[in-house]
Amino acid sequence: MKHKLALFDIDYTLISVDSLIKFIFYIFKLYPLKILCLPYLLLISLVKILGFISIETLKNNWLILLKNVPPERLDEISLNFVEKKIKRWIKPQVPQLIDKLRAEGYRIICASASFEFYVKHICALLNVTEYFGTEVEYKNERYYVKGKNCKDYQKINRILSKISIDDIDVKNSVGYSDSKSDLPFLQIVKKFYLISKKRWKIKKEYKI
Repeated sequence: MKHKLALFDIDYTLISVDSLIKFIFYIFKLYPLKILCLPYLLLISLVKILGFISIETLKNNWLILLKNVPPERLDEISLNFVEKKIKRWIKPQVPQLIDKLRAEGYRIICASASFEFYVKHICALLNVTEYFGTEVEYKNERYYVKGKNCKDYQKINRILSKISIDDIDVKNSVGYSDSKSDLPFLQIVKKFYLISKKRWKIKKEYKI
């Protein structure tokens, strides 16, 4: 039996904010002294904008903010972050839409460039059990990006690593995102809906 997929981006799609920026400010609130890293991190961000380093290198540098935070503590921080900060930013129509699509037989999958350690808690709020985010690994009391940043075609690679293309009902599958960078969704869905960043509104529909 083939699966109808409903693919969702998260930031500015299911929620009306950039979760990574919110998470960084949340970490600064928990650990005020870490703000001393900010000048360096802004400089390294400029280096990325100029194209001299990869997005993975940039994220590895920002992960310095989590140095000496063990995985158990990070999971606790991530859960509290989602409950206290992100929950309020879920677009009001989203839970009902996900429930409706699930009732219609869709397999709901979220794919985000945000870090998977808190993406999983956002998805839990929405009763979504299948998700992909940028993975990290903990080594020598530091976190590093594991593999590639989960964006663009990497989202499709991650999904197809778990679901065979032969098992997808492409012609009846759909995708939702605020960004055209997720148009690669059209490799495995027939329709792609471009969503307004601040509210749930379809701006444009793309079809294969």
